[in-house]
Amino acid sequence: MNKKSSFGGMWRLIKVAAHLSLVLILFPYYTSVAQLLPTKQDVVLQIVMPHQTSAANKYETTHANAKQTIKHGRETAYNNLRRRFAINTWLNFTDSNSPKEILNLFCKEIFAKHVNAILSLNYGTDTASSNNYIMKLAENLGYPVISWDPHYPGALEMDQNSRVLQIAPTINHQCEGMHRILSRYNWTDFAIVTTKITSNDDFISCMRSMVTRTSVTQGYTTTAQFTVLATVKLELREFVDNKATIQDGLRTILHSVSRVIILHAKSEEALDIMDVAKEMGLTGQNYMWLLTSASMGEHIGRSTKFPLGLLGILYNNSQEVIETAIETSVKLWALGLEALAKQDLFLDQTRMYPENTCATSRLTFWRDGDRLYRAIKGITLENPPVSFTDNGIIENVALKIYNSRPLSNSHSLAKLGSNKWIEVGDIVPKKNGDKSEMTLEMNEVVWPGGAVSPPKGRPEKRFFRIVTLKEEPYIMYVPPDAETGKCTGYSVPCKLNQKKPDDPEQYMNATIDEKDGMVNYCCTGLCVDLLKVFSEKLMFDYELYEVRDGLWGIKNEKGDWNGLVKEMQEKKADMVITSIKITHQRSTAMDFSTPFLETGITILVALRKGAISATAFL
Repeated sequence: MNKKSSFGGMWRLIKVAAHLSLVLILFPYYTSVAQLLPTKQDVVLQIVMPHQTSAANKYETTHANAKQTIKHGRETAYNNLRRRFAINTWLNFTDSNSPKEILNLFCKEIFAKHVNAILSLNYGTDTASSNNYIMKLAENLGYPVISWDPHYPGALEMDQNSRVLQIAPTINHQCEGMHRILSRYNWTDFAIVTTKITSNDDFISCMRSMVTRTSVTQGYTTTAQFTVLATVKLELREFVDNKATIQDGLRTILHSVSRVIILHAKSEEALDIMDVAKEMGLTGQNYMWLLTSASMGEHIGRSTKFPLGLLGILYNNSQEVIETAIETSVKLWALGLEALAKQDLFLDQTRMYPENTCATSRLTFWRDGDRLYRAIKGITLENPPVSFTDNGIIENVALKIYNSRPLSNSHSLAKLGSNKWIEVGDIVPKKNGDKSEMTLEMNEVVWPGGAVSPPKGRPEKRFFRIVTLKEEPYIMYVPPDAETGKCTGYSVPCKLNQKKPDDPEQYMNATIDEKDGMVNYCCTGLCVDLLKVFSEKLMFDYELYEVRDGLWGIKNEKGDWNGLVKEMQEKKADMVITSIKITHQRSTAMDFSTPFLETGITILVALRKGAISATAFL
């Protein structure tokens, strides 16, 4: 061996030894640093849903994609979540409604896998009990629950201890949909018919809450925009003939003179109710029935015995909607954890999941679960639009409007009463500034009895033309609202003559009627308040307008009248309403009501102590 090769070999040995020394020095250093780094806590979302053979594979794929996105996707929105937590999600299907199956799920899956939130999906009444078991156990153990359950009973409850976030349409949203329909067609008076269906009290409370919420308050007086004329709760029994019971209940509707009826019942009950209503003449052109999704049933698209011209609200529970619910829920859960990880530097000291096991006889309540619940509730999404109310209910959802139409143009089928539910509208969330609101969009509707226009929603009333003249504070002229162009508060629409006003801004926000050239304005005052009461109590509609010549009414030398009296004599007006003096001459030309307010001049004298001279008044 020559010296050169020997020297090269030694040099390689020296480099290897130096490298080994460096590794030996650095290894303890990196080991100590790794020991200082915080250990990632497990955070797991457990998804539970009833098994559907036709859709199970699709739901599993949707879940897998959603999990992949939050664990390994390119989105930077989950950076803190990935850095501080060991993330996972699991999907389990339930096959029965037994409590034992749900208990096994908690013992073998939820407790064992360190689950800290549950997504429970329920899309049918036949699986409601299984979902109730899950919700009850989760509530008692402190788990936050994201729920997709249209039959959820807690939509109106303000429970401070609740940890449920409801992302499905609820009975509360259907009430809001009813409000949109009532407003669109100006159906201000309505009746409610329900049965012993589980959510009947919630529905009644919801509709009454809508009436209260939409009332207009000015000063010490509140004016309702909607009126519940009657509420009928039918005590129907199974496997018996309920016709007599239904007839007794619907007689209340007849006596209430209601023309718009909202029905909330089971679909088979609703069919029986509508059969009796048809016999009693409550389904003709003058009556409008609005049905909830429960009343319509699940067999949309098939022939139905429901009468012609009904409107119904239906939520969408298609496979695509369930898939979107899974994706949205996983995203909400992940963003809630991301918000916690970003805000709390000491989150590692917080227990991020409850430590329970079925091996012990006592289970603990997870107090820190409220932090995660509030973090998820505070998340807002734009696509799909998601935000929550104070009690954890999604604010805006999509609903569909259906109309019962003839199944066929065939006269034979029409005589048999075969109709079909056809989609005619949507209630969808739309951006209005910074907020999203439920907006109604309607297409052509077939109305009851085949009418070409919607029912008025109230009994046929007499119509009067009423003439008036300004006399404060009995009749006062006020402008319409600048934004809506409508009369607000205590005022009612009235027509004024076009003339140059003393105040240039007197006719602001007003429009001109093209037919008669008069100014569309608003009137208010004591006489208007009385007119509104008379109109409601005596059931009449009216048109209020200002007398053309602007005069009260006097007789000239030829015996001809002008002003208000002339309008009455020529039968251009049916009545006068204002503060007008009763004179002998006017009494011969028209009839006056009994004076409801005495006016005149009164002399007031201040009383002082001491004697007053008998001649002091001179």
